[in-house]
Amino acid sequence: MDTDILLSKVTFLFILVMLGYVAGKRLPLNTRTFSSLLIYVVAPIVIFTGMMEAPIKLSYAMLPIMFFCISCSLAFIAFLWGGRLWQDNTRNLFAFSSGTGNTGYFGLPIAMALFDAEGVAVVLFSLMGFMVFESTVGFYITARGNFTIQDSLRKISRLPLIYAFSTGLLLNLAGFHLPTNLAESLEAFKGAYTVLGMMIVGLGLAQVSRSHIDMKFIAVTSIVKYIFWPAAVIIAIIIDHFIFHSFNRTIMYGILLMSMVPLAANNIAVAVELDAQPQKAAVAVLASTGMGIIIIPFYMSLVLAYF
Repeated sequence: MDTDILLSKVTFLFILVMLGYVAGKRLPLNTRTFSSLLIYVVAPIVIFTGMMEAPIKLSYAMLPIMFFCISCSLAFIAFLWGGRLWQDNTRNLFAFSSGTGNTGYFGLPIAMALFDAEGVAVVLFSLMGFMVFESTVGFYITARGNFTIQDSLRKISRLPLIYAFSTGLLLNLAGFHLPTNLAESLEAFKGAYTVLGMMIVGLGLAQVSRSHIDMKFIAVTSIVKYIFWPAAVIIAIIIDHFIFHSFNRTIMYGILLMSMVPLAANNIAVAVELDAQPQKAAVAVLASTGMGIIIIPFYMSLVLAYF
């Protein structure tokens, strides 16, 4: 992995966070408006266009399933673990955070800078597993911190991400493609996706007080993000290496990157939408992103040298 490219991309993301922070301090902005815009408008369009444009191969088909299963497993472990640490909806936020990663705002821009079209396709398909988790099991777990089962399921049914993913995939498989002019116009949403997603971190930080800095939450989410997640994907690679032989080097590069991205900025958007302590989530996301600058290049060079 090119460390200079990684540092330049992460620096830009930090600049977006700082812009969001300054805007949150200086302007009368409503964070919920930004989170709703991301969840219900920008993200579905990005996912739909991504699936319409992605080169689909049989070897990619298992990637969303693999990441969805890992996300659900780690979220379940975190939910049980969190019950021993917190008695409020921090437990739900911890479970959701443990099953996600900043694959869209962080991982995708880095992948587009480092990989060719095939590598980006691997990242897109992997990203879908995270998206499906966030829009179903993860959203439900977080909602249950404040809402009944019926209300939580009703909120999930209103999320457009799953419908956008399914429609884009089906149209792609059927051989349909977006007109060139439309595809070029929709490229603007990819930039908006990253800009708004990282600025929400800053907006959340602008509302943080000392009581929102939970070092225990930061520590345990970091353990899950930078130890449990890479370990789970490395185990999957080892199993494939000795049994299935379906992962080429491009796939390994892509899925390893996806396992090592920081905490998802979407944690804040979902926490705002469901009133699940977004300020605490914002602090943890920023801390995780800072750690990622050092951890990701180290992990990638170490693991890829072995494989």
